[in-house]
Amino acid sequence: DAAVAAAHENISTHLANMEKILPAGSYLCGNRMSLADLALMPFVPILARLFSDLSMSNPVDGSARLQAWWKTLQTEPACTAVCADIDQAFADRLHAIRNK
Repeated sequence: DAAVAAAHENISTHLANMEKILPAGSYLCGNRMSLADLALMPFVPILARLFSDLSMSNPVDGSARLQAWWKTLQTEPACTAVCADIDQAFADRLHAIRNK
């Protein structure tokens, strides 16, 4: 619907802006993970799952620096644990919705 398309466009615009200002290094603020990385990290799997469920393109896929940052974070144990929790929460919610 129109609201979903507008939200997708809005998110795509913000991610494109983020892509422009991301440093070339592995993390957002230097050479190690920081609170900035931890604050933004959960949105990547959430957006990927959301747009996949809506059969829409994932705006992160077209962003080289965002993808590089994401790949780096996926090597961090804290990140993999949070991503697993997010994925399970989505699966649980979807199951609950389908079984109402």
